[in-house]
Amino acid sequence: RKKEKTKGKKKEEETKEEEEKGVPTAHALGDFAGSFNHPGYGTIKVTTRNDSLFAHTPQFEFWLKHKNFDYFTPIPIESLGEEDPEGLPFIMGFETDVNGRVSAVTMPLEAGLDPINFKRKVEKQQMEASDLEKYVGQYALAPTVLAKVYIKDEKILYVEVPGQPEYELVPIGNDAFSLKALNGYSVEFNKNDAGEIEGLQLVQPNGTVKAKKQ
Repeated sequence: RKKEKTKGKKKEEETKEEEEKGVPTAHALGDFAGSFNHPGYGTIKVTTRNDSLFAHTPQFEFWLKHKNFDYFTPIPIESLGEEDPEGLPFIMGFETDVNGRVSAVTMPLEAGLDPINFKRKVEKQQMEASDLEKYVGQYALAPTVLAKVYIKDEKILYVEVPGQPEYELVPIGNDAFSLKALNGYSVEFNKNDAGEIEGLQLVQPNGTVKAKKQ
């Protein structure tokens, strides 16, 4: 009995030590940066500074103290000079979509309600028409099914799949584009070792479809 009690106490101490140490995030800090919006609660902007994450609202700024996995405790900036700064009485949790990207942040802001979900806003990046040319072409989704990528109005990229309407592509960085008319859908272009576009991926909520450039 004494042996089992000692063993249990040791396990309990190891568990406590592991909880205090915390499990690393599943993403690099830069992956959490961005703007997250809720129609009723407004926008939270998450930024990186050195080795830390910060959350900004129109009225407040918080340092996000890592707790475990992709969960953080918001600590008001003005209290960081204190010996033991007290954080807000809830945890901010980042959610990941089916494609492994950080897609939302949740917080239990009101007692009795489910955590409030702030969805990531797609931040459009400006690209010149000359930079879009490398994506233009036909991509084989199947032996007889070709997706067509082309430029209209001199500076806007579109994709069209047989049997579907054309979709405007909004650049979001790193050879990735969101479909303007469809939430949760995007196109990611793949490069070969020479830096040339060799294919694309149609990323959808129910999976990813790959296509090779013809």
